[in-house]
Amino acid sequence: MKRIRSIICVILAVSLFALTLSSCAGKAGKTALKVLIIPKFEIGEMSGDFPGEAQLFYEKYCMGCEEVAIPNMSKTGHFYMNEDTGVGLLVTGSGKTAAGLSLMALLASGRYDGSDAYIVSVGCAGGSVEECTLGDVILVAAACDYDLGHHVDAHEREKNDTCVMWFGDDSYVDHEYEVLNYALYEKAYELIKDVPLQTTEQAKTVMADNFQLSGDAVLPSVKLGTALSGDNYWKGEYGHETAKFIAEYY
Repeated sequence: MKRIRSIICVILAVSLFALTLSSCAGKAGKTALKVLIIPKFEIGEMSGDFPGEAQLFYEKYCMGCEEVAIPNMSKTGHFYMNEDTGVGLLVTGSGKTAAGLSLMALLASGRYDGSDAYIVSVGCAGGSVEECTLGDVILVAAACDYDLGHHVDAHEREKNDTCVMWFGDDSYVDHEYEVLNYALYEKAYELIKDVPLQTTEQAKTVMADNFQLSGDAVLPSVKLGTALSGDNYWKGEYGHETAKFIAEYY
């Protein structure tokens, strides 16, 4: 099998936030939102077929709940609310634009009190082949933004003696990266770090053939890590090295 040096796009990245989602005075008439789970997409139906990012959360926490009509919701956004438990599931659509528009519409609706809500942002992600394997769950401890930097087109690579053509910008240093709530993710990590994860023989074969990994190195586990945000799917050696560089830069 041809050796593939790429970002592996089947790792689950989980970010936890304890934020105030509703700053409106008064809670009268609003439904309490205790937990908001935010995946980005689903494949096909919300239940019963091959799952995307949202389906297993829907089946566990919102099974049978009808989609809630939210004014001005992004065309890719879908919201489900379990009013018995206070768990909401917002499928935003892929990309930061869709995610921002969908969340803004939900907050602007004024229907929910999220002043004490926890946010669980989840999704498929890539990972460093030196640190990750297929099926890992990464609890995000810090996040950085690819877009707040300077990118040189890959065609210029021959004119440069480095394989990384991304450059940071110190003028954005106050908001280009964020270390998340340490106490919260440390507590969550202690609760889930020993959870056994399943894999398949096919996944182990792919990792062994493409990245020369074997033994425990191909078995998925729960890890702490840094998330790199961007609207593109990165593949190949160039993207892999650039992603590592940006995470280390911040």
